[in-house]
Amino acid sequence: MHPATRRQLVGLGSLVLVALAGTLLLSPARVVAGLDGLADRPLVFAAALVGLYLARSLFLWPVTFVSVLLGYLYDPWLAIPVALVGAALTGVVPFLVARHVVPGEGLFAAVGDLGERAVGSVGAFRSVVVARLVPIPTDAVSYAAGLSEVSLPTFVVATGVGELPWTLLAVAAGDSMRTLSIEGFSVEPSVVLGLVALALLLLAGPVYRMGGVAGLRS
Repeated sequence: MHPATRRQLVGLGSLVLVALAGTLLLSPARVVAGLDGLADRPLVFAAALVGLYLARSLFLWPVTFVSVLLGYLYDPWLAIPVALVGAALTGVVPFLVARHVVPGEGLFAAVGDLGERAVGSVGAFRSVVVARLVPIPTDAVSYAAGLSEVSLPTFVVATGVGELPWTLLAVAAGDSMRTLSIEGFSVEPSVVLGLVALALLLLAGPVYRMGGVAGLRS
């Protein structure tokens, strides 16, 4: 095994241990409940919300929980844009870590090469949008984008577009709750299948063109 890969696996294992410890000591539901208690103090709530979005990736917590809270506390016209900005903000942290801290060798080099091939075939903007639409961990997408050639502005805008359906669902769920129940939030399988189908539709054009080019070359 390449020494860099060994070091990176150890680092990933340490990150998982930190995430598990954070979940055991301070679950997402407890954090969100604490934010709920700050709702009548707007400045304190805003500062705590920014801190949560910035620290969330360290504990691998789903960003959807915060969107549910915002939908519960505020009208959709306010909750939706705030949740979208938060989704972009929380993705920037692992993106920048991958871009400037993670070494381009070993396991991460392979991930970066895979991301670069996807960007080269599909395009930076479309590849991030598609990755956000499908139900895969949001931080995995952010790290992969940071290791590829996706620019930060493209990543932020594409994240907002790709997270829009999930944000709408989470805010609507929070808005419909009579009492806040973060653990009860779930997405219907039909909705997930619909978003996956949309992602495949976005890929259809580039894949078709690639097939046409391959046919001309053969």
